[in-house]
Parts: sequence; structure tokens; C-alpha cells
Amino acid sequence: MATDTLSLLNRIIQSKKAREQHDSLRKLLLLLKDIPINREKVKLRTYLQYQINLIKQSRLLNSDHSEALNNI
Repeated sequence: MATDTLSLLNRIIQSKKAREQHDSLRKLLLLLKDIPINREKVKLRTYLQYQINLIKQSRLLNSDHSEALNNI
């Protein structure tokens, strides 16, 4: 995985503010859209979608966090 991807994923997971999570997820999705798709990229995209779903379902998120993530 690229360093940018790992740092964005780390920022998403550690962030406690909905706005920061939302911005990081947007940047991550833009980064992934610019990468040519191959077998490894499909695995990465699937993994990241799984992580995003876990973040959305986390009990640590309040309604503002959930709403921001749903807007992505």
C-alpha cells in the first residue's frame, strides 16, 4: 500500500471529529479513483470499503460522524 493511503486510513481510524473523518475519506476515495485498477488495487479497495463500513458501524461514532460518513 502507498504511504498516502496508509496515512489517510490511519487518520480516519484515529480521528474523533466527523469532519476530519469525512475529509480523509474523500481524499482516500479520490486517491483510489486515480490509481489504475489491477488485482492488488481491487483487494485494497475491497479492504478499505470493509474498513469504512466498520467505522460507520462503530459504537464510538455519534450521529454527526455517521451522517458525515453516509454523505461520502
